[in-house]
Amino acid sequence: MSGRWVWGERTVRVGPGRLMFGSDWPVCLLAADYGQVVDLARQLTAGLGDRQRSAVFDATAREVYDI
Repeated sequence: MSGRWVWGERTVRVGPGRLMFGSDWPVCLLAADYGQVVDLARQLTAGLGDRQRSAVFDATAREVYDI
C-alpha cells in the first residue's frame, strides 16, 4: 500500500482540518531519519493550500491540545 494513497484517502474522507502530522519517532528511524520523515510529509501535503497545510502541521494540534 502506497503512503501517498493512504494520505489521499484520509484527506478525502476526513479533510485536512482533522488531520495532524506526527511520526512514530524513534521507530521511524528503522526506515528513515526524522528529516526524511518530515520531507515525506511535506511532499504528501504539497497539493494542499497554505491554510490546509498549516492545519496538518500546526493549527489542528494547537486546537486539539489547546496550546
